[in-house]
Amino acid sequence: MKRTLKILFYLNIAILFSQDAKEFYLKSGDRVSGTISGETDSTYTIETVFGTVTLNKANIQTDEELIYLKSEDHKRDKYIRKIEGNSDNYIAVGFLDHKTGLSLIGYARTFMTKNKHEIFIGVGTILAAATIAVGWKYYLTDSPVQLYSVVSIQGIAGMGGSIVAPFVSIGCEKSITEKLYINGGLNTTFRLYSDRIPELLVFPNINLNWRY
Repeated sequence: MKRTLKILFYLNIAILFSQDAKEFYLKSGDRVSGTISGETDSTYTIETVFGTVTLNKANIQTDEELIYLKSEDHKRDKYIRKIEGNSDNYIAVGFLDHKTGLSLIGYARTFMTKNKHEIFIGVGTILAAATIAVGWKYYLTDSPVQLYSVVSIQGIAGMGGSIVAPFVSIGCEKSITEKLYINGGLNTTFRLYSDRIPELLVFPNINLNWRY
């Protein structure tokens, strides 16, 4: 009798997996394997090696959610713009900028991205002066309002002369639309002198920027 039951059990497994077996990943973290024997608008009836199971479609991970889970991008959610394959071009209009520093209008181009890191080059102007910058931006948080820090070297040329100075900015940004963002924070420029102590200049910044 026991041998007969074993044969029937393994025969059931063989028949099940010879058919079009599927795997269902549940939002609870469980996984169910089997063939679909019935379907309604809200449920699947699944034949498994342990018997018949009814799954609520609302409890099943969608393909999009599974892709997020496999890549761990689910932690960043839809609010986080994709760093990999990020938009390369950036135009900012406002009072100063975290990438192009002393500027009312700035343009920056990202030429390297990895995880939360960006390497960029940018130019900006306030009419009386122009800035060129090469820097690194790092995202500190993964949330709808993102915190970031920027470290760069900036060359500033104007009617009063020109300088090359280290630059640090910290701030936050939020997307208004898919491509339009608002940024705000603090810009810090270290002006270096050969004959006196460095001068620290701190200014707030706020602007709208378009990324494409």
